[in-house]
Amino acid sequence: MGERPRRMVALSLSLLVLAACTAQTLEQSTPTPISIEIDASALRSAPVPSICEHPAGSLVDGSLPGIPENQGYAYMPAVTEATPAGTNLSLVAAGGTPEEPVVAAVLRCNRGGVHWPDQVGLWTSSFEFLGLFEPAQAVDGISEAITELFASGKGFTVRWVAGNEGDPSCCGTLSAEADVSWDGTRINVDNTRAFDGSDAVVAVAEAVSQNEEVPESAATAQATTALARLVDLGTSPNLEALACEASPDIALGQRICTAPLDETQSVEIGVEIDGWNDYRVVTAYVQ
Repeated sequence: MGERPRRMVALSLSLLVLAACTAQTLEQSTPTPISIEIDASALRSAPVPSICEHPAGSLVDGSLPGIPENQGYAYMPAVTEATPAGTNLSLVAAGGTPEEPVVAAVLRCNRGGVHWPDQVGLWTSSFEFLGLFEPAQAVDGISEAITELFASGKGFTVRWVAGNEGDPSCCGTLSAEADVSWDGTRINVDNTRAFDGSDAVVAVAEAVSQNEEVPESAATAQATTALARLVDLGTSPNLEALACEASPDIALGQRICTAPLDETQSVEIGVEIDGWNDYRVVTAYVQ
């Protein structure tokens, strides 16, 4: 069962210099740079809709009150998971336009000991609630946790880790992102993108085939040596036919990417995920 994060007393809402005042400025670059004055206490007490089947209400110090301990919790991690320096700025952002500024923040909840997928709430600059963005609506797969949220264009870019078929329930191995904006009447979702580790495999395999040095941060010595051996034998994986999926054996990597060598053989390349779209090749074996 998840444990409710410790609340932090300090809260700052500046992406530049932190100021010791109640109303603070959160700035982000858009086609027309905007500066939004936000009452820090308003963020901690923002209204939220029903999430995880908990009743809608207003946050108190960033958490939804009145939920029995054995029934879970709902909170805004930008506030409750803030660092001693202030707000967790990777989970809250200000965007929109000068005429219609919008504040976005991640909402996280648990129901009866089960963590539900993160969502993003949108509010006006005076914290009137606008709507929710649910990542699962944008990219196939079970969304796990939102890792980053930032202003982009006239809206926001949301990044999250997602699970798909074969992934363990604890740990998704897909990375996804989408652009989210408010058009005055509804939330729009555009430019959805998903990453499965294949780009990292291609980059390593191509570097090896060109006899380029591969850093340890990109691949283990075992993987690069095995791929180099294939080159020495006059063969190489068909990267255009590369297919990646959740690994049946975690010892080989969290994802397995398979590329044919010929009509009878293929190479299985194991990949681990160290963070959002941060994949590392860890094994390579001919099958």
